Amino acid sequence: MRPKIPDVIDAYIQASNSRDADRFGSLFSEDAIVHDEGRDYRGVVAIRKWLASTVKKYVFTLTPIDLSLEKHETVLSVRWRLSWQSLISAFSLRSS
Repeated sequence: MRPKIPDVIDAYIQASNSRDADRFGSLFSEDAIVHDEGRDYRGVVAIRKWLASTVKKYVFTLTPIDLSLEKHETVLSVRWRLSWQSLISAFSLRSS
């Protein structure tokens, strides 16, 4: 049986899909790091700016397809529906 998606991860998906940078940023701690496209974005302010710039570059929707729990990581696999293609990707979400 697949584990239920935790509320905070569901909120991450909803904030991403609604392009709500403020709500999205509120899901991270001040020392959080997002790694995307070869760069690190550190802290809530940088993460909010990253999402705001990402949604300007890409039209996308995330749909969860799998979730696994591995020690200190939650690995979420999602289908990315971009305006020009659909692909599957996995996020590794660490919590302390």
